[in-house]
Amino acid sequence: MTADGEYSYWYNLTSGEVEYGLVSPAVDRAGPFATREEAARAPETLAVNSGGGGVVDAMESGEDLSRDSTPPHAYTACGGANLGGRSVGK
Repeated sequence: MTADGEYSYWYNLTSGEVEYGLVSPAVDRAGPFATREEAARAPETLAVNSGGGGVVDAMESGEDLSRDSTPPHAYTACGGANLGGRSVGK
């Protein structure tokens, strides 16, 4: 996985689309991922890493996640993926 997000794949939590580079605001992205395929599997990866709840359930229900009060450092999924301040995991 590249350390430079500009040259990485991201999963857009709002649209459900895979993006290459820093297209969307950080609050809407999960990643970075090394490949498009890894980014496309982000919902499953997040569900496995979090025990099946949290952000993935909220995404599937259409819940507005932009008002989450979880501190930005409280992410744990995808090897420390930037989830825009959303808590996923233990």
